[in-house]
Amino acid sequence: MAARVPPGLGQGFPVLTYGETPVIRAEEGQLRIWGAVEKEVVITGKGLLALPQHTLTQAFCLAIRGL
Repeated sequence: MAARVPPGLGQGFPVLTYGETPVIRAEEGQLRIWGAVEKEVVITGKGLLALPQHTLTQAFCLAIRGL
């Protein structure tokens, strides 16, 4: 069974992506909210980090088919 588990699974929270996971620096990134909203909003990475932050602890169940 261990041979069928994707690399990284079971060693903390897995990030399942295709290819390399990009590193986005706060000074370079931005969050854009558009579409079905009244007004488009663009927040810089630094602006996003300046907003009030909260820590939440949640449990997630990851179900993978085809392993």
